[in-house]
Amino acid sequence: MADFRIESWSEDGPRWAELVELFDAQEQRRWVLPDEQRLRPSSEVLVAVADDRPVGFLVFLVQEIGPPDNCPAFGKTEAKVVAFAVHADYRRRGIGTALQRRALEVARQLGCYQLRSVTDVWRDENRQVKLALGFAVHPTVRHVEGEDRPAYVFVKRL
Repeated sequence: MADFRIESWSEDGPRWAELVELFDAQEQRRWVLPDEQRLRPSSEVLVAVADDRPVGFLVFLVQEIGPPDNCPAFGKTEAKVVAFAVHADYRRRGIGTALQRRALEVARQLGCYQLRSVTDVWRDENRQVKLALGFAVHPTVRHVEGEDRPAYVFVKRL
C-alpha cells in the first residue's frame, strides 16, 4: 500500500498555507501564485500528502492551445503544468509519477487535448518521469527573468 495519497486542493481550503510553504521551499511560488495572492483562473492543484503533510504538488492551467503563447488558436484546450515538485525527503517513492498520472486523468476528464510542461534541462528526475509516461520531448530555450535557459517541452496527447 502506498504511503501517500494524491488530493485536489483549493486556495480556500483549510490547509492551503501549508502548501504555500512547500511552494516556497521548492522555489515554485512565482509560477503558482504570480500576483503572490491568488491562483490563476482555471488552475488545478494536485497535492501529494504523506505523514499528514503536503510533500509534493503539481499545478496546471486549463487554457486554449496557442493564444497564451502568442500563436494562432488551435481550437482545443490543454493542461499546461506551471509547477511540479516533490520534497527531497520524499523522492524515489513514486510520488512524482503518481502526480503526473493524476494530472493526465484530471486533464482528460476536463476535456483537454494534451498535457504540456516545460522543464529546465538539469531537472533529470522530472525528465525521467515524463519519458517513462510516454511524453514527447522537444528542446527549447526558456526566457526567465531576463535569462535564457536550455529547457525541454514535454507534451502528451490525451
